[in-house]
Amino acid sequence: MLFPWLWTPPLLLFGGPKKILLGPKYKDDIEGIACFAFTNEIPATIKEMDLMSVEEDQATIPIAYTLWSFKKGAGKKIMKELQKYIKSKEQFESIITISPLTPVATHYHIRNGARLNLKLTQKPQKTFLI
Repeated sequence: MLFPWLWTPPLLLFGGPKKILLGPKYKDDIEGIACFAFTNEIPATIKEMDLMSVEEDQATIPIAYTLWSFKKGAGKKIMKELQKYIKSKEQFESIITISPLTPVATHYHIRNGARLNLKLTQKPQKTFLI
């Protein structure tokens, strides 16, 4: 089971063995949503990530590729929970994000502790290590 610790409230989990969608829930409202996939290589695009996705236990790279926040702080809450989980798994060293090439996205990542992976910035989207 993917992320069994997320099945209990206040987080909801949807998805299959290769990708998940999760979000913190407060009362009856979902505060935010994040999408994750698992691969063994860093993809250049979302389409490439779709093709490269594997089961969590076969992967070496967790990728956060979409984050919506309906409530202030929800995105940060999701990422902190994911970081705790990733640190508990030996096969994962860090989380990779695929982000749009915008100053707002760059600022968000750096403000929340990510570092730009300079080797990968030539790809169509920026990648950050968290």
